[in-house]
Amino acid sequence: MIFASDFFLFQKLNGLAGSCAILDKIMVFLAVWLPYVLVYGFFVFLFLQNKKKVKIFLQTVAALILSRIVIVESIRLFLHRPRPFMVLEAAKRLVETWPSENFKSFPSGHATFFFALSTAVFLENKKLGSIFLVASFLMILGRVFAGVHWPTDVIGGAVIGILSALIVKLIVQKWSLMRKK
Repeated sequence: MIFASDFFLFQKLNGLAGSCAILDKIMVFLAVWLPYVLVYGFFVFLFLQNKKKVKIFLQTVAALILSRIVIVESIRLFLHRPRPFMVLEAAKRLVETWPSENFKSFPSGHATFFFALSTAVFLENKKLGSIFLVASFLMILGRVFAGVHWPTDVIGGAVIGILSALIVKLIVQKWSLMRKK
């Protein structure tokens, strides 16, 4: 299912692709390479932690597994949404996807993964987490600009990622309280 707002927003963002080589390079960087920067940044953040290193790592991994593997793949079992470049002839595709992923547009795995990661960082360090969340937003903007996702794909992925990190944090807090009793 593709909504009218998806078409409208996609055409506004993706319609800018190809109009400026520098803008295209920036957006491809955001869509493809910024995720690597975020993962590297996460490990630097983790390395700088003292006592909570293992706890932060395990909570983040749990949020990533819940969001990306459990929720996203469960949705994709039943929903086979084509990517914009498969539906719109006018779509400008700036980055490649795996052919097996061409009917797995919703929800965005990138958005889910990186918003779960960013939210996990935010829950431990508001300042750095805010930077991660802004970077994740720029990354999903790049994914739509580059023609590989509909706006609702990345919004849905972001919501799943954020909620997954919050759920894991709540479960860990409840479990910690139960252990102290």
